[in-house]
Amino acid sequence: MAPAAKNIGFQWERFEAWRAHPLLQFQRRNAVPGFFIGLAAAAVWIAYDKATDDGKGHH
Repeated sequence: MAPAAKNIGFQWERFEAWRAHPLLQFQRRNAVPGFFIGLAAAAVWIAYDKATDDGKGHH
């Protein structure tokens, strides 16, 4: 009896390997760096501006 061939059929792992490439993966955490820090800073700034408003207006 002949030994069984290891590579029978199409090699899907090699064909689909590009999907696991780091440059092609979407990483939500790094998509918009600093966005949430800027959003929090803007919220604090607006809250401070509203809290210290004297009602006369800015101009």
